[in-house]
Amino acid sequence: MISLVSFSESRGGAAKAAHKVFLALRKKQDAVEYVVVEKFSNDESVIAPGKLEFFLHFIKRVFAFMLQKLQLSKNSVKHSINLFSCSSVLNAIRHSELVHLHWINNETIALEKIPSIKGKIIITLHDEWFYCGSEHYSLESMRFIEGYSFANKNVIGIDLDRLTWIRKKRVLNAIKDRVVFTAPSSWMVERANKSALLKDFDIQLIPNCLDTELYSPTPSNFLVDYGVLAHDRVILFGAVHGKHMGMKGFHLLHEALRLLATRVKDKSNIVLVSFGGTAGKNPIYFGFRHVEIGHVMEPSRLARLYSRADFTVVPSLLESFGQVAAESLACETPVIAFDCSGLKEIVFHKVNGYLAAPYSTESLCEGMLWMLDCDLSSLRKLGENGRRHMVETFSEEIVVEKLLRLYREHAPSSIVFQ
Repeated sequence: MISLVSFSESRGGAAKAAHKVFLALRKKQDAVEYVVVEKFSNDESVIAPGKLEFFLHFIKRVFAFMLQKLQLSKNSVKHSINLFSCSSVLNAIRHSELVHLHWINNETIALEKIPSIKGKIIITLHDEWFYCGSEHYSLESMRFIEGYSFANKNVIGIDLDRLTWIRKKRVLNAIKDRVVFTAPSSWMVERANKSALLKDFDIQLIPNCLDTELYSPTPSNFLVDYGVLAHDRVILFGAVHGKHMGMKGFHLLHEALRLLATRVKDKSNIVLVSFGGTAGKNPIYFGFRHVEIGHVMEPSRLARLYSRADFTVVPSLLESFGQVAAESLACETPVIAFDCSGLKEIVFHKVNGYLAAPYSTESLCEGMLWMLDCDLSSLRKLGENGRRHMVETFSEEIVVEKLLRLYREHAPSSIVFQ
């Protein structure tokens, strides 16, 4: 049995990537299961806890979250200590011959339980957590390269970053002969190879899988019910938790919109549409209408939304891959992003989008002005270039074949691949 493990079945970029891999693998391998804590579908091959265990697991998450208050850090990104496990996850993978771990935070699997996995292990890096301390992105800190010592402590209180890093070091030492890592971008491979924890491990570049048939240009009047007319220019922004997740950079987009408002005379037909956060507030930003449509779980609805937009803005501070950017480009909608991290392997400047100088709101504003000045033919050309790159690089058949090659190399002979 091959087991893919993720906290969520399909919420968030990491979960969506893992879910797509699972669906693609299932076409080629019967003995594959998807083990999660948070389940949305009725798919019987997706294993998740019952209601009581889910509630008990939630209590563990709350307790772990409270423990993290013992450390005060200037790094505001998510932190995870992985002290606890979801029992159903451990039970499901107990006899698996190959276990592929994706995003296992939110107390999906305790660090100390990873060596108890009997089979071969593949770990996909969806962020920097596996080679940092408890933080999911290191930002300006170099502790992930130097090692987490008393001398370079940069937090107040108990140094949970250091304690978590030490625990990871022990765990990795215990599984070093039966684990291989993958990362979805060369940027992340390079970062992991520099890290004190993973520099001696096998880290392979395998991008996230993108269903380019589902995410494709779709004629859409999706936003009509929200008061967005056919002639309106739509600027799209999307992220889990919407504008409230600092790493996704909405605060930078907000400031760039303020600058844009001083340079655009007629704002009446420019609409900012956001998804992933709370629906229905619809504030006005500097004269621009803002439509918040909330969570959009169905890929078919997302494809219609991307297709309706003139362009998508992805102002993330860092992205291991850039799921929203990739989905948008697959729908032939160009993307504006900062020239950083995994995004620069997806967006090419003035070829399929616009790369702004990190993290300049002035440059982000210039990118939006450039897009708004493009005529329909130019936007279409950018979109076509974007989709071509997605199909040639990230489509299901290409990525799954790379994964199967890795699985064949590391799986025991008892697993037969089609």
